[in-house]
Formats: sequence, C-alpha cells, structure tokens
Amino acid sequence: MAVSPGGMDEADALQLVLKLHLYGEWARLGAGNDHGGQLPPSFGRFTSRKVRRLLVSESANPEAMTDQVSEFFGVTSHRVADLLEELSREGVLEFEGTGLRGVRVYRWRGALSRGTLATFLRTRSAFAGKLAFGLDLHHIQRAFGAGPFTLSDFVDLHLALRRERSATRYGILQHASLARSSRFAHFLRSRLAGLHALGFLVEDAGRHRVSDRGLEALLLLDLFGRGMEWRPRSDPA
Repeated sequence: MAVSPGGMDEADALQLVLKLHLYGEWARLGAGNDHGGQLPPSFGRFTSRKVRRLLVSESANPEAMTDQVSEFFGVTSHRVADLLEELSREGVLEFEGTGLRGVRVYRWRGALSRGTLATFLRTRSAFAGKLAFGLDLHHIQRAFGAGPFTLSDFVDLHLALRRERSATRYGILQHASLARSSRFAHFLRSRLAGLHALGFLVEDAGRHRVSDRGLEALLLLDLFGRGMEWRPRSDPA
C-alpha cells in the first residue's frame, strides 16, 4: 500500500509534545487547582538536551519504550536544537539566552488555561497516561482513515514520515539508518501491540483499523492541541 502521511510536520509534532509535557507538569504541581500553586523557575523552559529526554526513551527494551515518541526515534540533540529554533521563529517559543556551556534556553510563550487543562486531564486518562502513543494514532488516522492496514504499512508510514523530511542531510541519513534498523522495526511492532492493548485498534486476519475508542481518544487529543475545552455531550456550551 502506498502511504501518504500528511498532517503534522516535525515542528508541529514537537510543539504538541512540549504542550503535553507542560500541562502534565502543571497538573503535577497543582497549579491548575483553585488554590493556585508555585511554579518553579524552570517551568516552561526548554533546552535541546531536556527536550531530547522527552522524546527518546531511556529503555533499551523496545517493549518497554512506552514514553518513546515514534517519529523522533533516534533523534539527535543537534536536530532537536534546530527544531527549537524553528519553533522560536514561529513564535511558539521565546529565546531567552544562553546558559552554561553556551546552551540555548527557550521559554514557552503561550498562556496556559484551566479549560485546556481539563481537556489534557481527560486526554491523559483516555491514553492511560501513554501520551506518546497519540502521535502514532494521529498518523494512522491521517494515512489510512477508517480503512485497514498491515504491520508492513505501519512501518512504511513511519519511513514515509522520514522521507518527507529528508531534504536535509540529517533527514537523508536518518531515513537510510531507520530503513535498515531491526531495532526500529521491533519497536514499531511493540507500539502496534500497545495501541491494541489500549483498545485503540481492532484486528482481523492480520489487518488493523482504528476503533471507536481510538477515534474518541483522537478527538480529545485534537481538542487539546487546539486549546479547546472538552465538554460532555449533555453539557451545553
């Protein structure tokens, strides 16, 4: 099957990951409750090293890499630095200056809201805390819609994402490296199994498709990405 991923580019994907992280930290610190909360000076600040830790799992076991963001598998700190600079040019981040050893420091520019926090909490619950799976589900829906796909199609989808971004020397080298990586293929098999375990996919004779539960989770992720508040169907706007 020919795969045409479309949808988010690499910077868009990183922006969503950073936003999910920020709201997760805000919820953890209790700053979204009625009593307020003291935010540490580091809140909303990012360096390429910090961001890479958000994107790349520290586990050596592909089955345990539930915090790994698939499309950033193997990403380098240098590439992350380029993406942070791009988000700064787009106004998502603000460059604050350089820290120790010349590390560039950025700060999130957008205001956080209680309504979006409520949507985040609902989204995190829908994904059972495994928010890194959200981008996989997004790309599957964009590429295959309601139609079925195979494991091979899923691997091809992720390679196609890299191929779209291979205009740079980094992109060309990464695409070639992942295309021959058995570890990457093993990871994607595990990720597909994880999506099934969450109830986001159903399988019939080796072919997969997004379930109703997966579509509901995607709706929540989309509402969160657009900064909209989730409301129950019975709750009038």
